[in-house]
Amino acid sequence: MNKAVIYFGATGNEAADQMVMQVLEEYCAVNGYEVVAVISENARPEGMTFPMKFAFVGMAEVEDVDVVVTLMSDMVGDCEETIMDNIIMLGEHGITVETANDDMAGYYQKMEQAGKKEDNGIVSLADFMAVFFKRLRADR
Repeated sequence: MNKAVIYFGATGNEAADQMVMQVLEEYCAVNGYEVVAVISENARPEGMTFPMKFAFVGMAEVEDVDVVVTLMSDMVGDCEETIMDNIIMLGEHGITVETANDDMAGYYQKMEQAGKKEDNGIVSLADFMAVFFKRLRADR
């Protein structure tokens, strides 16, 4: 069973936050994820904070976390570049990011396409992430 961390940006509206939690818990149950932690921070337009990303990495080292589950990609970052940076950084530690409304698929598809264009010799996720990360940094 994969281990999941539920992450969401709390709005302060107790009813709305409770509904989001319920959706995320049901998503984890349907996908067979064992929820090892529920983490929230105040909702921000920029998405998850820098310390939060490192908390996930630390949890992956200790708890063997496989996936961060959130409601939508806006909770991961505020633009495509930030979202890609966040999923790459987490991916380097074996963590995938999933959203209950399934809007992360397009980002992972872009990563896969970029990796294929860059190097046809990719044989593992770690190789892929290294190639993609190098390409992304070179574009800046």
